[in-house]
Amino acid sequence: MLVPPVVPEGYNAGRNVSVRERLRPDFDALGVRVGSFVILPEVETGVGATSNTYLSTTDEVASPFAYLRGVVAMRSNWSRHSLRLSGEGEARRFIGQSARNEDRLKVSAIGQLDATTHLTVQGSVAGDLDFENPFSGEALPVAAAVSRYRRITGSLTGRYTAGRVRGTWIVDRTSLSFQPLALRSGNFRDQSDRDRGVSRATVQFEYAQTPSLAFMGQISYSRTGFERPLASGAPNRDSNGLRILGGVNFDLAGRVRGTIGVGYTRRNYLAPLYPDAQGISVESRLEFFLTELTTVTVSSQRVLEDSQIGGDGSYWDSRSTLSVDHELLKNLILSASGQVVKQNYVVSSRRSESLRVAASARYLSSRRIEVNGSLSYGERTLTTNAPSTEIRELRMQVGAKLKL
Repeated sequence: MLVPPVVPEGYNAGRNVSVRERLRPDFDALGVRVGSFVILPEVETGVGATSNTYLSTTDEVASPFAYLRGVVAMRSNWSRHSLRLSGEGEARRFIGQSARNEDRLKVSAIGQLDATTHLTVQGSVAGDLDFENPFSGEALPVAAAVSRYRRITGSLTGRYTAGRVRGTWIVDRTSLSFQPLALRSGNFRDQSDRDRGVSRATVQFEYAQTPSLAFMGQISYSRTGFERPLASGAPNRDSNGLRILGGVNFDLAGRVRGTIGVGYTRRNYLAPLYPDAQGISVESRLEFFLTELTTVTVSSQRVLEDSQIGGDGSYWDSRSTLSVDHELLKNLILSASGQVVKQNYVVSSRRSESLRVAASARYLSSRRIEVNGSLSYGERTLTTNAPSTEIRELRMQVGAKLKL
């Protein structure tokens, strides 16, 4: 999602450790110490192949690709307060299909001030250049596959904890700017009418009934403003949004931890061209600890998203995900996941269904060397008044990572 919903993860009370979270002292990178900071650089390179380079419904083109990714993170090692700076870049080249080449870049900074024993304040800012997810519902898959955007985000979070009560407030701003769409014909399509800013304010309150169980309530207000009208001259999709959630956070030692939130959301559009939308909203994530070596995660979500397809103003995105992480050896982690997504557009009869499954393995050879591989399959069916269209992609890749 271009603008993911805000749900502070408060369920982790430190009673469980997942396979992904577990420290592996014999294989974790030591980094380079500079004063009171630790610098963690890494470089990864690999090759792979896709069965449908442009995610087209017809005329599928398969191609191999190669990628190079670099990451550097710097984190503080202070007794109080914290600061983390990071940057990463990735170049992916599709052999013989240069129009599909991808260049990604991201920089971020997160700082936390421990004001008192009860109050912490965290600020973050990030900027990235990326490509749209073709399995999202905001744009048609063939366009999203080569649609590049710039995103700048900033947020300020305050958290106050006293006894059984914890309050969290968040204000955040996301600015999106879309680059001209490079078509396979060599021409370009302007996407500037998709440029927008989203401002939000969120307040969450939690009350701990027991050390393992807390009840929570959340209210969030958002304002979406587009920079210019649609290319057709019609008014754009400026709107105000409200979401209210209620639920529970829990962390039961050796069993399960998670958050379950259910509530209501509403989107009011300023232009009468787009009807208002409202309905049930869901945010949940559960982690089951079958053994110390196996973690099963189940999550579900139902949120209202902006659409740029036809005359639709918004669509409901409902998704369920199941993933399993297993530590076969201390240095060999196997993962598998599956996700089902349904997207219902508010104005039209357009519907979209997606299925994605994936399997991966990480082999930690030493502190400095990691080998990984993945295999994934995705399909999306888009139904309108016309016959349905379907896309499929099978992708695999293997890579090696060097860490310091």
